[in-house]
Amino acid sequence: MLRISMGRELAEKHLAEAREHLVTGRRAIFRQRELITLLERDGEDTEEATRLLASFEDVQKLHEAEHKRLLEELDDPTLEAHARQPSKST
Repeated sequence: MLRISMGRELAEKHLAEAREHLVTGRRAIFRQRELITLLERDGEDTEEATRLLASFEDVQKLHEAEHKRLLEELDDPTLEAHARQPSKST
């Protein structure tokens, strides 16, 4: 598998975006849990809201994995060397 390094500047930009996604995702999950609590309290059906919460949580896991990958990319001491090498065609 060809490892593609995006260069430090771009990786840092993507990391900032990933952090925003994590925060946005946490807020969405929190609000959805609150909504489910209110629906339950009022005796309403929570099936759709619960499915949506599961989707939010799945997406959050993807955001967390991408955030971790970007942190590892930035921690890679060969990052700049990879960025200067010509890209290889697959």
